[in-house]
Amino acid sequence: MSTVVKNCECCGAEMKVRSADLKRGWGRFCSKACKAREQERRTHQYGNYRGSGVDRDTYLAKAREFGGVPQFDRHGNYTGFVGGGFDNTEHQDHERE
Repeated sequence: MSTVVKNCECCGAEMKVRSADLKRGWGRFCSKACKAREQERRTHQYGNYRGSGVDRDTYLAKAREFGGVPQFDRHGNYTGFVGGGFDNTEHQDHERE
């Protein structure tokens, strides 16, 4: 089994990676935490409301204005809406907070 010394793409830590893993496209990060940091930087999965790319207030304002589920592109720009509403009970609970 051959290994290669490589630096983590997130934190720069030195690590040994199997050549077979490099061929698969693996071995880029030294830990799951570093991989998660890079994934969040790339996708902003947890930095927005319901994966929409915008904050909760903007999302709900568009939902109230158009009566549907607002759609946003990956940069947070409003692109339109879908259908006739969403589960009102969940949003009513949010309104009381």
